Amino acid sequence: MLLWIRGRGGEFPCSFSAPNLTIGAASLSLSLAAAIYIVWRTRSLVLFEAIDLLGLSQQVSLIRDSLQTTVQPPSSWVVYSLPAGLWVFGCSCLVLVAYRSSQIIQRIGLTLVLAISSFLELGQLIGCVPGTFDPVDLLAIASGSGGVWVILHLRSTTFLMKSEGSLNG
Repeated sequence: MLLWIRGRGGEFPCSFSAPNLTIGAASLSLSLAAAIYIVWRTRSLVLFEAIDLLGLSQQVSLIRDSLQTTVQPPSSWVVYSLPAGLWVFGCSCLVLVAYRSSQIIQRIGLTLVLAISSFLELGQLIGCVPGTFDPVDLLAIASGSGGVWVILHLRSTTFLMKSEGSLNG
């Protein structure tokens, strides 16, 4: 499949495919969220247990120490809330790719990612999920999810998926 962009002068082929672009967006988003966690969050997070299991504790400690001494710490919303939105955005992009043959399943998957993420944050508010509730996290979660819904909408209205060699789809 090729991705075509509809413009004023007609339809133009792009040199990338929608699934590859979506996977790239997911990878970038999830990598940035992981990097923020690894460098700026406390070692008490579950992520660090996985790092320990993988035997990467020394390497991660070197990276953390190096960056924490040379880079000014970002604002608190970047450290504590942005990763929530990035996780939701990245996971939602993966849902779009995994279920690209069915828009109904994509929509169900996107709704589940949003619901689970929101439940986890609200669970912190009522005390059934460990962590500290932050309403800014809910805003980040909604923004990450909303970004993917916008992509889904734009893809269906702006971009045309066509078989290679076929201009009529």
